[in-house]
Parts: sequence; C-alpha cells; structure tokens
Amino acid sequence: MCDLPSWIQAISAVILVLATIATLIVLLGYAADTKRIAENSIKQASASLAQASASTDQANASNEQAKISAQQLEDAQTPFIGLVLAPSPTSQSAWAIRNQGAGVAINIMHSRWGGHGKAPIMSWAPSLGVGELHFIGREDGNLCETLDGFTVEFESLAGKRYRTNFIRQNTELKTRFERL
Repeated sequence: MCDLPSWIQAISAVILVLATIATLIVLLGYAADTKRIAENSIKQASASLAQASASTDQANASNEQAKISAQQLEDAQTPFIGLVLAPSPTSQSAWAIRNQGAGVAINIMHSRWGGHGKAPIMSWAPSLGVGELHFIGREDGNLCETLDGFTVEFESLAGKRYRTNFIRQNTELKTRFERL
C-alpha cells in the first residue's frame, strides 16, 4: 500500500470502516433476534409447564373423584349383620343374625357360648343375602340376659372385612360396627 496514492488509501480506510460498521449493525440485529427467540421460548416453556400442571391437577381431581365414587359404591354394597330375636319354625322366637345391610355377607363367623367360665368359640354361618337371617341356635338360653358379648365377623363380595359387636350394658344391648 505504500505505492498507492494517499487518496486511495484514505478511500480504502473509509470503505473498511463502513464495512465494519455494517457488519456490526448486522450482528446487533442477529443478537436482538436471538434474544427475542430466547424470550419467546421461555414464555412457551412456562405456558407448557402451566398447562401440564393444570392437566396434572385435573388428573388428580379425577382420580380423587374416582376414589370417592368407588368408596360410595362400596358403602352402598356394604353388608351389616345385626342380632335379632325372630320367630322360628321350631319355637316361638329365637336369636338370629340378619343381614340388614345393602350387600351380600360371606365368610361369616359368630361367637358361641363356650360354657360357664370358658371363652366363647367361633362358629361358621352360611352366606347371607340382603334381608336373610340365620338362627344361631344358642345353648345358653336367653341370650339377652346372659350376653357378655356377641361378635360376628364377615366379608363383603369386594373382600372387605367387617365386625359387628353386641355388648350388654345394664339393660341395653349396644351395637358397634367396624371395618377390619
């Protein structure tokens, strides 16, 4: 460049400065576009995360509703075995267990009097549909007067286990129902 006239060198320097400025302007535009793309990506990711969170909340709510519905269905089909004094074909009245619930009771066991001073023993009873009864054939006479406690354990068709306890307190027969 030493051999070229100075005006050509000056023009070359100006062109070089203009090219550098133009390159810098293009690079600044690229940087602004990259920043906008990054901001939009963050907004989209946040919106997607919010939508996924809302979907998860909806799924959890649906799952909870399904659990409540299943529990209501189970409750609507829960057997309940009560102790009743019912007319019997062989005598005037006798103690029986009756399914007073809304579902079938299976695998039924009830306590029997074991004898004076002995613990009660458990005895099997047939499955009971809604409203059906089974006479328990107690050997100890008047169950109402001698009742220290009478227990019935049974299952629903869904496999849930239950227990009904009948306990004599003063002159009243108290009933307690529990899930096992």
